[in-house]
Amino acid sequence: MDHRSCEDRRSGGVALCWPERRTGFDRRRAYPVSGMLRSDERWFAGILGLIFLLGILDWAFTSHALASLGAYEANPFMRAAFDAGPSQALLLKLASLVTVIAGMWWLRRYRSVIVLAAVTAAFHVALVGYHIAGAAFLS
Repeated sequence: MDHRSCEDRRSGGVALCWPERRTGFDRRRAYPVSGMLRSDERWFAGILGLIFLLGILDWAFTSHALASLGAYEANPFMRAAFDAGPSQALLLKLASLVTVIAGMWWLRRYRSVIVLAAVTAAFHVALVGYHIAGAAFLS
């Protein structure tokens, strides 16, 4: 009989079951990708560096598209920053990237943050790929 079950063994009634509160890694399971990113901080730092680099490339491609191709910025915060000027948009982009990356580094022991970093990197890869495909299509 499993003593960790939720049934109250003494009275035959049902005891309260509290939900699992752990948010990190379960040592009994294998996590192929996120476990590697957790165990070796160099990989996780590389993912965060990739997010930073791709974010700056996104700003550069967006700035070029707005200036020379007459494109439209879909993000309302960046649109307002680009209306104020490209340097203000760069400051907003840098501030947001540094804040998000510092938060992810600080919370790197949580598996959900590691997965979020990988998804964010994949999103930025797709975004820069969209910029490159759009520039190739328009030229």
